[in-house]
Amino acid sequence: AATSVASALGNLVPRALGADQQNAARSVPTNCDFEITGGAEGTDYSFDGAILHILDSTPLRIAMAPGKTSTAQTIQIDPGVKADLTLAGVNINSPLAPINLVTNSDEDKDGKKVTNANQITNKTMLYLTLAEGKTNTLVCSNATITGSPGIRCGWGSVLVIDDALTNVRAGGSKFNLDDIITPEGGAIPENATLYDGTTTVKAGDSPTVMDVENCVLEVTGGGHSAGIGSGPNENAGTLIFNGGNITARCLPFTTNYGIANGAGIGGGSGGSGTVMTFN
Repeated sequence: AATSVASALGNLVPRALGADQQNAARSVPTNCDFEITGGAEGTDYSFDGAILHILDSTPLRIAMAPGKTSTAQTIQIDPGVKADLTLAGVNINSPLAPINLVTNSDEDKDGKKVTNANQITNKTMLYLTLAEGKTNTLVCSNATITGSPGIRCGWGSVLVIDDALTNVRAGGSKFNLDDIITPEGGAIPENATLYDGTTTVKAGDSPTVMDVENCVLEVTGGGHSAGIGSGPNENAGTLIFNGGNITARCLPFTTNYGIANGAGIGGGSGGSGTVMTFN
């Protein structure tokens, strides 16, 4: 399964997340509650009044706009897009999925959706980085049978979550799963330089040498949905966790006991988890 996912993703290499990103242009689209660092509106992202659409693989850092502490606006990875996002203190509480990787189930645009994830050749993907020293909170407030996950990664999509130190080999791609330094037997399997080009690790090291503290993500799903994964009657996509202090919950029992039945991470009610890797 991992091989087929890597093949479908290809070897797309995003532009590097340089040390000067903090000095990149910052933008707040009209009526948008998010501040975006990097990229250009209309080319790399767009805002339709309620949803921030991610359009390509340009690295973007997303924070709350000045004066905003929370929002019901959401973030969407459009079908087939390979997105490279850093969350830096985002607080979303919405009846929709706060972050939605839209399954690329009709990539040939013929109006007919494929019936199996393996039929999708260009998978929607998000490499999600958690900024150091920031807490990100994503809540789907829909406590009904039409709830959504806090982060929706349904069948045929790929989600990787990492802390502020990217666990990818130098010169590799965030979108090639084979370039992730994956522990074997509880240890780093090889000598390597990480994606930042300066941090080195040694064979036999604990994977914790690639950890950065205080990169926090708190996620709560809505009715019949996982915290991170799929919604009701839907299989989850490929989920890979490289780092971060992550708390993922389904809908609290105290909200609606009858529909608080998704996984914290994995499948929604009537669905399942598929490939889940915890590095």
